[in-house]
Amino acid sequence: MNVNRLTSKKTMATGVAIALAFTLGVNFAPSQAASKNLVYGSAAGIPQLNPIILTSATEMPLTTLLWAGLTSRNENGGLDPDLATRWNANASATQWTFTLKQGAKFSDGSPLDSKAVKAAFDYTLKTPVSQWKIEIDMIDTIRTTTNTITFILKTPNAVFSEAVADIRIIKASEVDSFNKNPSTSGPYKVAKFTPNVSLNLVPNPNYFGTKAGLSGIDFTKLGDSTAAVNALRAGSIDFLDHLTFADAASVKSNSALQLLRAKTSSQTVVLHMDNQNAPGNNIKVRQAMAYAVNRQSLLDNAYFGQGTVSAYNTVVADASPWQCSAKAGLTKYSYDPAKAKKLFAEAGITKLTWWGVSGILPEFTTMAELIQADLKKAGVDLTIKNSEVGAWVAGFYPPGTKYPGLVVPNIFSLQPDPAYSMYYMKSGGNESNWNNSQYDTLFDKAITILKPAARKAAWCEGLKLENSQTPIVAMFNIFTVHAASSSVKGIWVAPNGMAHLEGASLGN
Repeated sequence: MNVNRLTSKKTMATGVAIALAFTLGVNFAPSQAASKNLVYGSAAGIPQLNPIILTSATEMPLTTLLWAGLTSRNENGGLDPDLATRWNANASATQWTFTLKQGAKFSDGSPLDSKAVKAAFDYTLKTPVSQWKIEIDMIDTIRTTTNTITFILKTPNAVFSEAVADIRIIKASEVDSFNKNPSTSGPYKVAKFTPNVSLNLVPNPNYFGTKAGLSGIDFTKLGDSTAAVNALRAGSIDFLDHLTFADAASVKSNSALQLLRAKTSSQTVVLHMDNQNAPGNNIKVRQAMAYAVNRQSLLDNAYFGQGTVSAYNTVVADASPWQCSAKAGLTKYSYDPAKAKKLFAEAGITKLTWWGVSGILPEFTTMAELIQADLKKAGVDLTIKNSEVGAWVAGFYPPGTKYPGLVVPNIFSLQPDPAYSMYYMKSGGNESNWNNSQYDTLFDKAITILKPAARKAAWCEGLKLENSQTPIVAMFNIFTVHAASSSVKGIWVAPNGMAHLEGASLGN
């Protein structure tokens, strides 16, 4: 599953993973509303605690509650110091040095120093199942001094300071018994953990940063979405992870509750067609699809308006500061059934098949019916076929799978920087099977450029190719929505939809 990675080839998106997880929760157990701890409700249990081998979307909030990184991402999508107080790179972006906060400790009182950081990175690089290994696999050598750690890279990387934000500093010597009582580096530590049942966190008294604002956090496994919302309204839980889109309006109108979502979104809802096999190998067909779908109508009806349209049809959002848009000559794929009909006719296309997933993700079902009507106006009959999730995934994944004639919905949940989102589109990495050596070369050049303005110009050249070649139909960016009691303060949501509770507190 794709969980916010810079260079992962596993591209099943986190948005999908989370949506699937939300359907699997069982055994709702009301929490004690009188508790001073924040009660965190989610649909599925937490299977394990090691953030380097992240196995489930439900584990994501723990990455910042329990663990520090050298750097950390902030609410605006930028980068802040964490265990590292400052960092710098050489002119070729092949050597990065991070200066560490002195005197930092793990929750057990042991040193959280450069040796501990090196051990965490060494463990990540040697762990084949790590979600994050590929973000740092360009590391050649790691050097340490008393308060610095230096990474010598095999290839230049201008965004390495962002990549290390995903490497959480664990005590590598504990990995064999990690779920028992791990020594943490973040604001909280584990008080009690039963895999897939319950988790209780308490403040880490040795944390080097701002102290925890809660007396504790109790993770509660909920049942279906109706039970979850009722629990929030009744005060049995204080925070609900991943609210259903249909419930967003009622929560927003309830003065006792609050709706939480990111300032900007990097979660993109797309349509795949096989670019290597007919009819998706015909650019006219792909462009026709981009004009045929009524993006705003789909967003309003399937996702209850929780998002923004992606008219430029790229993996970088229209509203992103990295988007070069119309100023660079990008085409806007506005809803135009007449133009779509002309392109489909020129390509000789009158029939296509929707390949969706059944039983879950009602948004996809709604989209299928609306797109069927859109394509009818463009002279194409769309047959809707839905299957259980395993068969659905196998129909188009991994990259390289042939699926001629199918239109496949998917969700990407990637970090907003093009170094993350555009990497997905490189040859061999995307389920649309778009392999473009020119795009690959442009990406490889851009990621070496340290100055942001110059790097943006280089990314823009790649976005021009995405826009003109339409390898995917990027329809809109959606906001993952969470909900909480109005008494909860300090929670924020990242562009990839992850809720951050490390600064949370409970007020009156």
